[in-house]
Amino acid sequence: MRTLTQRRLSILVLILVLMSFYRCSCGGSGTTQVGNSGPDATSTVTVGKMSEGGNAMVYVSLGIIGEDENDLVDTTIDVAVNGETESEGLEALGYYDSDEAQVAIPVKDVSEGDIITITIHKSDDTYEVYKSTVSSIGDSTSILESAGVDIGDEGTSGTDPDPEPDNAVTDIKEALCDEVTACISYVSDSLCLAGLNLLTNLTDEFGVTGSGTALTLEELELAVEAGTYTSDDTALAQCLTDIEDLSCSEIQSAYSIYNPTNFDDLEDLIPSGTDTCGGVF
Repeated sequence: MRTLTQRRLSILVLILVLMSFYRCSCGGSGTTQVGNSGPDATSTVTVGKMSEGGNAMVYVSLGIIGEDENDLVDTTIDVAVNGETESEGLEALGYYDSDEAQVAIPVKDVSEGDIITITIHKSDDTYEVYKSTVSSIGDSTSILESAGVDIGDEGTSGTDPDPEPDNAVTDIKEALCDEVTACISYVSDSLCLAGLNLLTNLTDEFGVTGSGTALTLEELELAVEAGTYTSDDTALAQCLTDIEDLSCSEIQSAYSIYNPTNFDDLEDLIPSGTDTCGGVF
């Protein structure tokens, strides 16, 4: 007959076996569970919650476009609402928010349930198409609908498609930002472009008159694409040369570290002659 000590020892062994079985079966503390992780916050396309005014924001994370900010160059984005083009050929770099590592594009006059289609044309000649439903309740993560290679116009196999015509405003913005970033080390290209896009006091410096003087540089850029304005190539070439000749002391005097997106004072640096910047349009 077993002693009391032997019986207690047997019960203890049984309890330890049961506890070991319970841990192995339930995947509790100390186990590794295999499965899909949550969405990668650095690789998403999102449509933000619709505002009361019927506006929304499209957010494209840098991870969707490429590995770093260099991949933003030559990347463009098209946005359509319910199949109708809202904006086309938007330069990703011009809408890039370096603090959030994402491209942020506003979409106006949307309604609950509208379908937003975002087409991203990448610098490596590939594209991705995402779709999302507008909601007034919260943000909507877009779904990748298709992807492929941009092959240009049909029937041009083996030849390069016709390049897009140059846009004088794009050339001027790039020239200005090249000088600003070269002279002010803590200003990035994306910050410079974002600041220039908002300016309304520069269009007349390039020969725009009438109601066009109220346009922002970004609006003037779109108007040039639409054919509303045409540029003088000779004046543009001289304008770009004169901008390149601006000194760092001139650039720095027109910029305040206390208001990093305000480039209003660049107006005083733009050459005004009709044979240069003042005669571009």
